Amino acid sequence: MNHKVVKNYQGLVPAVAGKTNGIFGDGTITTVVLTRAVFSEGVKNVTAGQKAVNHVISFLDAEKRVITTSEEIAQVAIISANGNTHIGNLIATAMEKVGKEGVINIKEGKTASRTALRPCGSTVVSSRRTS
Repeated sequence: MNHKVVKNYQGLVPAVAGKTNGIFGDGTITTVVLTRAVFSEGVKNVTAGQKAVNHVISFLDAEKRVITTSEEIAQVAIISANGNTHIGNLIATAMEKVGKEGVINIKEGKTASRTALRPCGSTVVSSRRTS
């Protein structure tokens, strides 16, 4: 079991027992037993959940299909655009321009027209550390 989880559990039991003792004046043994049972069930659920997530990931990995052509990219983009063919085709065109690893930013405009623009050059993002 993860060391961090065990450490959190070890800190949880005395806190719960102390709270029970403070409110009811006793019941620390019962609190410890109940806390352990709740923790154990929680661990089982997390483990089961992780197994389910791993199963879904394995299934998706086995069923995936690599999208390579412009037509396939347009089909996916149209679905992403809620069936709007014009927007889907604009996204597909932008994907062709920026490439597989490129970034596309979509901004709301003030006109009724929809266009795809590609700025020339690179954008450098810098960050400064402040003390």
